[in-house]
This record gives sequence, structure tokens and C-alpha cells, in this order.
Amino acid sequence: MLLLNDAGWKAMQQGHYADAERLFREAIDKGESSGDENQIFAQILNGLAEVYRLTGNYAEAELLYTRSLAIYEQLAGANSFGVAYVLNNLANLYRWQGKHADAERNYERSLRIFEGSEDAKPEDIAEVVDNLGIVYKEQGRYLEAESLVKRALAMKEKTLGPESVDIAKTLVSLADLSINQGKFAEAELLYNRSLAIFEKALGSEHDQVARTLGSLAYLYHTQRKYAEAESLYQRSLAIFEKALGSEHDDVAWTLANLASLYCVQGKFEHVEPLYNRSLEIFQKSLGLEHDLVARTLGNLAFLYGILGRNAESDAAFDRSRVIKRRNRRNADLDEAGRQNDHANKLFKHGNYQEAEACYRIALRLYETGLGPDDPKVAELYDNYAAVMRAQNGDKEAAYYAKRAKQIREMDEK
Repeated sequence: MLLLNDAGWKAMQQGHYADAERLFREAIDKGESSGDENQIFAQILNGLAEVYRLTGNYAEAELLYTRSLAIYEQLAGANSFGVAYVLNNLANLYRWQGKHADAERNYERSLRIFEGSEDAKPEDIAEVVDNLGIVYKEQGRYLEAESLVKRALAMKEKTLGPESVDIAKTLVSLADLSINQGKFAEAELLYNRSLAIFEKALGSEHDQVARTLGSLAYLYHTQRKYAEAESLYQRSLAIFEKALGSEHDDVAWTLANLASLYCVQGKFEHVEPLYNRSLEIFQKSLGLEHDLVARTLGNLAFLYGILGRNAESDAAFDRSRVIKRRNRRNADLDEAGRQNDHANKLFKHGNYQEAEACYRIALRLYETGLGPDDPKVAELYDNYAAVMRAQNGDKEAAYYAKRAKQIREMDEK
């Protein structure tokens, strides 16, 4: 079992997920046949769960993580190293599914165990700190997120070499936060540094390379460098499809981002197939009631409205609104208001790029806390259109103004 386990982890780290699944499966069969459900067996279960998480089989991944966790707790205790390790991976799964409260709870428990364990290395602690920072970022808690990510980077830099993949992952987190603060030049440097590390360590066709290319594409998208963004989205998509298959969530995300890129340029003829394929993948992997399904339906509703297909637009918008209202969760609306007010002041003083970043944060928080059809969301779209117009982004301004108008029209029906 041990040799199969080691080979499985090596294959997974190289992005050879089918080989990793086969090796872990063989190891599990041997363990179950012999009845030897020890800590090595728990590690094998955790390994197969990681394969399933990375390839989008979330239900199977959760079952395996839970089984692995139970074995570690029974054999080594609730505060053992193995428990903390699996909790971190389980939290990653929840974060990928948008279950932020579950992710945060498991990250925090993992961190408490690691910090109290003599077996934990600094990089183990740093990994969880970094992941907790990411989940804070995804909830709009940017100051807390930045503090954690910088703490994680400092810890990793003390113990790992400058070409470490783990350091590259934290650089990506820091770059994401830089975008949210309008620090685009800093973000570009961080993405390119991490990309060079990933390509050297993992190869140019690894899915981690594709994720970083997608992040860099989004940065160029935000900066209205559309040709560069399109090229990187296309390259990212090709790698994802080859590495993970055509029905993985990362494929759906990239399709949706590419569709959005075409929308803001007014290239609507390219958009519908991309959103429809993205919607199909999200519905299959995440379920019919997930926030990403609602978001994609909302984007389709807007597209149908632009194309004059009003009945389809109304139906898609209504379905999106029902899902969003059902899934509406807590968000820091006070922070959204502060970001909006700060953006208005920046806009008034001609600091358009910084204003744009603040409007983007406020918009995300309002959509999360109030739903996609709230008047506050329409107001933010108007503000976003104004800051685009001030930067000579007339096509983008028209796009966001239309989105605001659509929300108000749907609210009147």
C-alpha cells in the first residue's frame, strides 16, 4: 500500500490525475481486502479525495475526506497532525464549492491543531493561514485576508526556497488582493513571478499554470487589455480541458470569463455558446440551485435582452433571481457602503483606477448580501459605468449602464 500511495501522490502532483486515481484505487482495494485500515490507509483515502476535488468530483471527495478524518481521529486522536491535514483539504473542497462558512470553520480548526502540534512544520501552518486568507478574500474581508496572506508568505520564505510551488501559490493570493486594491502593476509582477515558478516546477501544461494564466487574463481584462486577456483565457482553457477534462468547473469559469470579455467589447455573437456551456457544467457539477448557476443565468438574461429575445431574458432573470434570493447569505454591507463612498471620493478627485477597484468590491458585496436585482446593485452598475466612461471606456460604460437599466426594468414588472 505504501508504494502505491507514494506513487499516487507523485502522479497527482504532476497533474496525471487518471494515473493517480488508478494507483490510489488499487491501494484502497488492497487495504480493504486485508482489513488494514491504519493511518497509511487514511492517507490514501485523503489522496484519492484530493484527486476527486481537483477533477471536480466533489461528492465523492467529501465522502473520502470524511472517512479519512474518522480513521485519523480514531487512531491518533482529534487533535492529531493527520486530522489537521485532512481538515485543511476538506476546507479547500468547501471553499471551491462556495461554502465559505464550512470552509472557514475547518480551516480554523486545522490551524489550531497545527499550531499546537510538535509535528507540524512552519510551511504546514503557513498553508492553512494562506487558505484562510483566501476564504476571507472571497467573503470581501480584504484587510483580514491581506494580513493572513502576508503572514503566510513570510513564513514560507523563511523555510522554503524562492522557486517553491508553495510560495508561488501564496504569490497568486497576494496578486489577487492587489487587483482588489487597484494595484495592477504589482499584481502583474506577482502573477508573472508565480507563473514562472509553476511552469519550471510543474510543466507548461499543468492545471495550476492554467489557473495562473486565467488570473493574469482577468487582470488584463480589468485593465481593458482585451487582446492579451483573450489570448491567455484561450490558452488557459486549452490546458484545463486537456488536464481536467471538458466538464470541470475550471473550464466553466474560464468559459464564463471569456464570455464576459466579449460582452464588454460588444461582441455578443460569440457569447451565448460560451455561457450555455458554462451553465451546463455548473449545473451538472454544483447542482441547479448554486450561486454560480444563478450568476450565469443572470448573464444570459442580460445577453438575451441585448439581442431582443425578451421572453427568454425574463425567464432566465426570474430563475436567477429565485436562486439568488434563496441562497442570499451574510455579507458586510457596511463595508460595501464604505467602499462605495470611498470610490465616489476617489472618482471626484480623478483617481479613476482606484475608484474602479473600490466599486468592484462594493458591487460584489451588495450582490452577495442583497441579491442581484436590488436597487443598490443597479446603483453600483451606474457608478461603474461612470468610472469606465471617465477612462474612455465607452463600450464598457454602455454595457454596465444597460445592466443597471435591466435590473430596474425587471424590478418594475
